[in-house]
Amino acid sequence: MIKSLFYISLFFLLNCSGYEFVYKDFKSNPLINNVETRVVGDNKIYLTSYIRESISENKKDNEYILDIKSKKISENLIIQSDQTATEIQIIHNINYKLYKKIGGCLIFDKKFRTKSTYKIKSSGYNFGTDTAKKQTTENNISNNINDFFTFINNNYKNIKCVNDS
Repeated sequence: MIKSLFYISLFFLLNCSGYEFVYKDFKSNPLINNVETRVVGDNKIYLTSYIRESISENKKDNEYILDIKSKKISENLIIQSDQTATEIQIIHNINYKLYKKIGGCLIFDKKFRTKSTYKIKSSGYNFGTDTAKKQTTENNISNNINDFFTFINNNYKNIKCVNDS
């Protein structure tokens, strides 16, 4: 009995060793404590906060400059007969430009687009609708930045000036 329990436990332990967690750790990101960020555009405050929280911007001796330009678009998806929208889509187009600080050469110029929707709770003022809009916007920005960090993590070995061959 104990022997079979040992083999079953061993079987599960060995089979589970190949699983990866869904949450990605960006600790290997070469920008951590090595970048100065400049953010312009829509939702600048949340965007700046999330970037700095994720990569701990270094103010002194950083190697890179990251310019971020954000544009938010809201579209009415479902419109009732009285012309009130009941479902709204938020799209964030965020352009990331990464430069070497010394020499100023461009390394990456990538645009990431994320979109998500939320439903209007009522035709008048509704705190739930405002909360849904804020949370949708923040999730959209977070997902966009995480997509950029995934791109950086997958391509950090190729970090070189675009003009260099």
